Amino acid sequence: MKTKSFFASAIIMMAMIAIFSLAKVGTAYGQTTDTLYIDSMVIHNQYVYEYCPPITSVIVYSSSSHPNDWWQSPSGAYNNGQAIDSAITTQANQGSWTYWGNGLTVPYQVWYLTPVSSPNFPDTIHRCGWFSQQLDAGNPNNRCKYQWNTGDTTQTIDVSAPGTYIVKVMNHCSTIWDTVVVAVSNSNKPNLGPDLKLCQGTSYVLDPGTGFISYQWNPASADSFMVISTADTISVRTTDVLGCIDADTIIVNILSPPTGEIKRVTVDSVPGPTYGNNVVEWNTNLQNVDSVFVWMELQTNLDTCIGRQSYASSRYVTLVNSKQFAKKFKVSFVDTCGNEGGKSPFHETSKITIVYSIGGYTASWNKYDIEGSSKSDTVTRYDIFMGDALNHLNFITYVSGGITTFGPFNFSDSVVVIGAVLPGAKTSNVALSYPISPADTTSSTVTENSMPNIAIYPNPVKDILNIDINGCGITKIQLFNINAQMMYTGSGNRVNMVDLAMGSYYIKVTTTMGVYYSKVVKE
Repeated sequence: MKTKSFFASAIIMMAMIAIFSLAKVGTAYGQTTDTLYIDSMVIHNQYVYEYCPPITSVIVYSSSSHPNDWWQSPSGAYNNGQAIDSAITTQANQGSWTYWGNGLTVPYQVWYLTPVSSPNFPDTIHRCGWFSQQLDAGNPNNRCKYQWNTGDTTQTIDVSAPGTYIVKVMNHCSTIWDTVVVAVSNSNKPNLGPDLKLCQGTSYVLDPGTGFISYQWNPASADSFMVISTADTISVRTTDVLGCIDADTIIVNILSPPTGEIKRVTVDSVPGPTYGNNVVEWNTNLQNVDSVFVWMELQTNLDTCIGRQSYASSRYVTLVNSKQFAKKFKVSFVDTCGNEGGKSPFHETSKITIVYSIGGYTASWNKYDIEGSSKSDTVTRYDIFMGDALNHLNFITYVSGGITTFGPFNFSDSVVVIGAVLPGAKTSNVALSYPISPADTTSSTVTENSMPNIAIYPNPVKDILNIDINGCGITKIQLFNINAQMMYTGSGNRVNMVDLAMGSYYIKVTTTMGVYYSKVVKE
């Protein structure tokens, strides 16, 4: 409460003296009872009387000798039908009265007031963020008048902006002023931090900060902090020293050891010490993964870890290849907490075998296999590539995913590579095999067979080779050199070998009775 000025006290005293003089002429200051007359009320047209201490009662007289009635509202009849010449008002029956008598009806009011009390505003009212603030100047039921610097004249006002507010409160006993500053204060907001991802088996202390006098957590707690170790949505409601209330919420997730799959197992196409070695690749669409263990099956159901690589690198170049044997690879992911997930389904590479025989080269391979997949959905197709090296390949053709052979073909390039196109794959998801060169091919033994009633002569031959068959017709004759290149094809019974180089050749005779093979030497 702020100290009032000397001038305010002087005004209060003068107002009290003036009120007493209005109550009734001749009333001395310090008396406790005053006297009023109905005739005087009418003459002076004064019907409202407000008294300040020490007056505690008033006697109202009627000069008429006729029966008189007084009625006090709301209690009712005062004299209960008896003819009396006066009525006494006290604090207990103050308020509105009515007099009937001598042909007059006179309503009047008598009130007993107290000096105005200060609203006792604090120097400053702090608001936590802005919203409407009610200011109450007090003094209800004391017949006060109010005058605010906002222009309002009510006991209470609602202010909607910060500022300085002054109120003047007055009645016939006293007048008083009070002032208050309404200010916006920034609340001390709790801060639980960003949403959390905790490592499995760990705990974390949530601390909303300092400067609070109370805490209300959900789940229920009134402590100044909370220890968490499980996934949950946590909120806290705090009250600071200014009474400001605010809240914060955090979502807590627990990291489970990650699991993922191999994208493909291909080969390193960069010339160097790892050229042709298997490369294990994975997608990097998982979160909170730190690194990857790469596993290779040494024997059935026995895996060994062959390396560890950062997850973000998306690939691991191994020190092995699938030239001699198909390999099975798996991966396991390690999260940022150091927890390792389970092993992925294996990917088994394709090992190519190329065989040279009459008619050309034939490639065969074991299917590229993914654990848990059927033959039909593991590989969409196999692309056939030939070229100078892995980084200079040309697409030749393809076979469906259910076929694992290709040929015969002429081996005119340096290497042959099979590319397994995985489901939903684009070029980046073709798993290449180890490159096979002509030096890696094997030759099949051409077995000469005999057929009744067939003769091939002369052998050795210098120019014309004759084929005689009795009892069946010739449908095709094919002649190959030792490199499986076709030197002649036809359906007659003579082959002109005059222009051919000396050496060994193979003749394939297809008849209506079967196929006949024979070795022919050109001199």
